[in-house]
Amino acid sequence: MKAQMLLLTGVITAPFVTVNAPQLGLPPLRPISQAQVQLGQAIFFSPSASADARISCASCHDPQQAFADGRPVARGVQGLLGTRNSPSLKNAAWTQPLMWDGRRATLEDQVMHPFTTAREHGMTSTAQAIEALNSDPAVQRVAQRALNEMEVKTALTAFITSLARGNSAFDRMMYAGQAGALTPEQKRGFELFKKTGCIACHATQAGYATFTDGQYHYTHQLSVIAPLDLAARLKQARQIQPADLDEVVTQQPELAVLGRFLVTQDKHDIGAMKTPSLRDAARTAPYFHDGSTQTLDAAVRQELAYRSAQTGAPITLDDQEIQAIVRFIESLNSGN
Repeated sequence: MKAQMLLLTGVITAPFVTVNAPQLGLPPLRPISQAQVQLGQAIFFSPSASADARISCASCHDPQQAFADGRPVARGVQGLLGTRNSPSLKNAAWTQPLMWDGRRATLEDQVMHPFTTAREHGMTSTAQAIEALNSDPAVQRVAQRALNEMEVKTALTAFITSLARGNSAFDRMMYAGQAGALTPEQKRGFELFKKTGCIACHATQAGYATFTDGQYHYTHQLSVIAPLDLAARLKQARQIQPADLDEVVTQQPELAVLGRFLVTQDKHDIGAMKTPSLRDAARTAPYFHDGSTQTLDAAVRQELAYRSAQTGAPITLDDQEIQAIVRFIESLNSGN
């Protein structure tokens, strides 16, 4: 909210990152326009395109919270709560498809939907949202003209794409040859991260590291749902039209927990959620799709328990080893 107010009063005038600057540890960005990024930033921080004129994109993706919001689940107009945790938008260009269930293939597909989702911005139509943005002095100081839907979409996509953040301590060690960039404890944590199989889902690639495999994995939450109840939920989910998914996911937790299944209707995707990137994860508590885990230490322990259950081979680490993995994840915080 502080960053939003600074923008509205004219204090913030430059993008949050130098446009098209290489980011150590990340793939090259596709070229984007400085002007588009600045316009997208103005739109991103504008609360005008919300039903109560209080919610902006930055309400759930606050730069002071690593472009997440620090809450268990998203909070939209009139304080209405969604069902899922707001992920960081840092490096969103490299974590497509988007959303916990992957229902949006690209940023371009996603950026306009929050305006008309009832528990997010709550506008009645995209046209209403565009009209509100065109009446916002902060947006118009940058735009200098009435915007259409494609221009808003393009600008928001450019701004979010510009939020590439690399140059972490891990990147400096791995990709710049700075052996001393990680502490001995962090290096030990990285070895344990690999040894325990965490890297299978939070993957690195040749020459860069997104720390996600882009895949969907069962979260074990469904194990507490009675079989008959689950069958009823699946039957209901099969009736959902794709155009209604945003409203279902944000308003019905009993269906949102079905995860990727809501998108694919594939039984193998029941309860599966997308692997989040671990970049800046130390700054984006609470964790998991429902924000149910408050600390990184607890999240590591929970993930190790899940992996033990999946493989049938218990993973036993002592407290110091757990802390070493936590310290390693802290080394993934962006340096710029």
